[in-house]
Amino acid sequence: MAQETQFSILFSKYTNGSATPKEIHAFFQMLDDPDHQAELKGLVELAMETFDESVYLESEEKQTILNSIFSLSSVKIDSRKFKTQRIWPRFVAAASILLVLSITAYFSLNRRNAVEAVKNSHEQNIESAIAKATLSLSNGQKITLTGGLAGNLSKQGSTIIQVKQGKFISYESNENKNATQQIKQFNTLSTARGQQSPYTLILSDGTKVWLNAASSITFPVVFQGKQRTVNITGEVYFEVAHNPAKPFIVSSKRQVVEVLGTHFDIMAYPDEAVDQTTLFQGSVKITSNNRMKLLIPGQQAQVDDHKISVSAAVDLEDVMSWKNGYFKFNEPLKSILDKISRWYNVEVIYDLRTNQGQSFSGEVSRSTNLNTLLKVIESTGNVHFKLEGRRLNVMP
Repeated sequence: MAQETQFSILFSKYTNGSATPKEIHAFFQMLDDPDHQAELKGLVELAMETFDESVYLESEEKQTILNSIFSLSSVKIDSRKFKTQRIWPRFVAAASILLVLSITAYFSLNRRNAVEAVKNSHEQNIESAIAKATLSLSNGQKITLTGGLAGNLSKQGSTIIQVKQGKFISYESNENKNATQQIKQFNTLSTARGQQSPYTLILSDGTKVWLNAASSITFPVVFQGKQRTVNITGEVYFEVAHNPAKPFIVSSKRQVVEVLGTHFDIMAYPDEAVDQTTLFQGSVKITSNNRMKLLIPGQQAQVDDHKISVSAAVDLEDVMSWKNGYFKFNEPLKSILDKISRWYNVEVIYDLRTNQGQSFSGEVSRSTNLNTLLKVIESTGNVHFKLEGRRLNVMP
């Protein structure tokens, strides 16, 4: 018997579910190494040779599955994986490199349909959100922001808009900070569905702003008066520059958030039933319909058209996952697919029989392509997807 290599040991542990998080991370790092491709092929083919006759694959089908495995093995996925159920252990050993187990469910219905699904997945696959945003100036000019920009972008009055260190869009005014006679000008930074801002925005007071997909912030080029006021839609994370003499005000559809200097996240998408404000540092005051609540770090306010609810049982890592580059799901299917819809710019259509309230848990990199992510969710066996262009059909 051939001596087991580290790669084959990790392969075995990953496919039988006994790998530790550290071993999973090491396994996926080795997957990206071309030196392990031959060994990977041998391990997969060996697993396929051990299939029961009831799931026997013809040579053409076998080659199609193998090709799919190798085409997807270079996808970089965060080592924190979804929790999945192993349906047929022997088959899982062959299909695990796809990072999903859902193909086994296909074979239980029609193994030829499974092969076609693999072929179609490559033709219809959708990549993750692209690094792109739009900066709309007060004069109507629109600047498309993509990676790689440098230097001055534009000038608004006495304020220079420039790219700094390749990762910040900064507003810096040359005018006396006490001046109040200049004309107030507003700019808007926005991302569309399927986009993420390639830059962190630094407002004229030094406040830093991050935008999620399908989000926007409208702000003055220079803050004047006794308050610093901005308006947002979608999801935005703030690190507010401390200034006790000039409160920072964030307005969204259902609420007004007032701070002096703090770190917090606001989710205020128009299609969501509530606005959510999560506090990480400092303190904030939430006002809505003549109601007011104060938050302390670790709390989240949920604001609908009638009330403000405050919860202390908040997973802060979950809230921050979008900013840190991964999905962390521990919520109902509909909430998950709302996020996927915005990130990948797809329309979600539900079969009436689908249980939209069923919960799923897991983590995966936001750079994962849509097809792979959907297969990970499908691996539970509780939901199935069919992608037609940018329409995502959801079925039980």
